Amino acid sequence: MTNNCVKKEIQQELEYLATTELTVESPRVQAWMEKAANHLRKDQLLPNQKFVVDKDTCCLKKVFMN
Repeated sequence: MTNNCVKKEIQQELEYLATTELTVESPRVQAWMEKAANHLRKDQLLPNQKFVVDKDTCCLKKVFMN
């Protein structure tokens, strides 16, 4: 995916999220929380680790992936 395609996808998704009544419990919101955290906060992760949304608390947590 080119940089322009990624920017366009992000802009479209942000416009959708900003104009729709969603809560943090929404799977779409949670997916974007994870995507953003794993991209923007990757310096906080160890190898084989990623951010995921805890389904009970709706907060991001770090988990190790196999």
